[in-house]
Amino acid sequence: MFDFFYTFEFQAVIKLLLGFILAGIIGTERQALNKPAGFKTHSLIGVSSVLIMLCGEYLNKQYGADVSRLASQLLPGIGFIGAGTILRDGFNVKGLTTAASLLAVTCIGLSIGAGFYLGGIIATIFCYFILSHSHSFFGTNVDTTNDKDNDNTKQN
Repeated sequence: MFDFFYTFEFQAVIKLLLGFILAGIIGTERQALNKPAGFKTHSLIGVSSVLIMLCGEYLNKQYGADVSRLASQLLPGIGFIGAGTILRDGFNVKGLTTAASLLAVTCIGLSIGAGFYLGGIIATIFCYFILSHSHSFFGTNVDTTNDKDNDNTKQN
């Protein structure tokens, strides 16, 4: 009766849902501060990371392929996306935290995809805490200026 809960397909749905929720939490915090990568970007990367890990598991079940090969190729791609969020304006550099949060969401997604739920959940809590509360500990101001176009009427 409960065998359905242990199928690869059911576990895949749960992992994808959890990856979406956890990455969305980080993305919501970034979007609240008007950062270039918000809820949509973080959620998409989180779900994609879980999917990459699931593809590796599926290929391992079907053909005995190495699970880590697909996941290892994801990190350089995230580096490329993260580099696109970093902007230099004279001596100021903006976007480093957003790039780091994209990498964190990727790793959270990979851990959920691998079935390491506790690690993904704890990492999400830590990341959210770091992003939303570290400024109060170190006395830094939170820059809520919008790095994107200021015209809020445009929709992507």
